[in-house]
Amino acid sequence: NHNNIVKYWKNGVGVNLNDSSTDGFASSIFVSNNHDVYIAGVETEKGKNRIAKYWKNGVAGNLNNEKYSSRSQCIYVDNSIVYVSGYEIIDTKQVGVIWKNGIPEYYTTMGTHGNVNCVFSSNNTVYSGGSESTNMNGNNLKYRIDGNDYYIGNGRLATDQISSIFVINGNVYMAGSMHLNNDEKYDYWINEKPYTLKNGGVSMCSNSIYVSNDDIYIAGHQQIENSNSIAKYWKNGNEVNLTTSKQNAEANSIFVIGNDVFVGGTINNEPCYWINGRLVKLNNGVKGAVFSIFVTRVKIT
Repeated sequence: NHNNIVKYWKNGVGVNLNDSSTDGFASSIFVSNNHDVYIAGVETEKGKNRIAKYWKNGVAGNLNNEKYSSRSQCIYVDNSIVYVSGYEIIDTKQVGVIWKNGIPEYYTTMGTHGNVNCVFSSNNTVYSGGSESTNMNGNNLKYRIDGNDYYIGNGRLATDQISSIFVINGNVYMAGSMHLNNDEKYDYWINEKPYTLKNGGVSMCSNSIYVSNDDIYIAGHQQIENSNSIAKYWKNGNEVNLTTSKQNAEANSIFVIGNDVFVGGTINNEPCYWINGRLVKLNNGVKGAVFSIFVTRVKIT
């Protein structure tokens, strides 16, 4: 019936979180205490609004009621507190929100259009990032630290936003996109200082950022005009291609442990991930995508 299955994979073995009677997808995954698996996503019953929710070890919980359509984007767990970012549609306005143990904290006001793409907790401080605007022609990129709002500039496109945030040693790293009027584009920020990923002027998309041993990793893709999208990641600004223009692929999420780089994404509309550049396909030809990847060295029971 053309519904999407909400799903995660553990070491390549798939776990369905809904059945084909509903439609949904999983946006983000987080593993806590080496055994609790948290998934943020959405699920929609036929004829009803889309509901933001998260699953803990396969058990679902709604983040809002069916009165408003909503979406959860990112999940992070710290000291048994579950943070989920996303948005609700309230009276035709898309309002950014962070749910803390299911209690909403609104990121934008009713007069603006907003979204919270990412959330991160470090040393009992909560960081989040997204965008807001008063119209759909461009976005003001915004992040928040424990309730205090910071703005890093206006993009000229409705797709401009902060996609991913990572904090270590007090430094705030963010990936996303911000198009400027002079055709320049920023792809990531370190403590609000902007940087660009360049390759001959070809458009880049940075989806996820991770920092390990002072090395900055960014996953994304390069969109070639009239051709396929090339999945890749950057390490300290140096690009590593995961595919060629012969495949249509995207890299959506990155996680690094030691010298091992894990990237989740899609290739030719099939879910997959890469380990140090080696492709691992999931689902044996069934269409889908990996939006988030999390790795632990300790066996998950």
